[in-house]
Amino acid sequence: MLRYTDQPLRITEETPLRTPPDPAAATVVIQEPDGSAYLTATTKEKVTAVENAEARALEAKKARAQAVQQRAEAEVKLGEAELRVACAESIITARDKEIVELKVALEESENKYYNMGFNDVENSAEPVMGLGWMATVTAIGLLEDSLFRNLDQIPYLEQPPPTN
Repeated sequence: MLRYTDQPLRITEETPLRTPPDPAAATVVIQEPDGSAYLTATTKEKVTAVENAEARALEAKKARAQAVQQRAEAEVKLGEAELRVACAESIITARDKEIVELKVALEESENKYYNMGFNDVENSAEPVMGLGWMATVTAIGLLEDSLFRNLDQIPYLEQPPPTN
């Protein structure tokens, strides 16, 4: 397949006008507008060069189509990754809320049982003091019928003395 350009051509002495030029052996001189001329390849070489250029253009089109397809696949993967990140953030946020709620519940239960412990100590002071009183009475050897052995007679303090 021969292709011609719009540039003016000048045939040299190697291919006289009387004989039709052999497409495989014709040498063409390209005349530039400024007057300079340069020798081009043979027509066969030109055809080969054009075919090579067309093949490279076809390969470039295929490569571009493949790049467009890879880009589309990458965008799909990016969308999936963003969806997974959003799900993970949602789970993390829910767990953070749950952790905060559990910490608040733990603190409330600690305060509750701390207060219950103080109430138990306040309510159990009399029995503890009674046991201590009886141990003391037994240690000093008071008689069985002594008034000091009657637990109802023990003078309990209204408030325990401050300890320093």
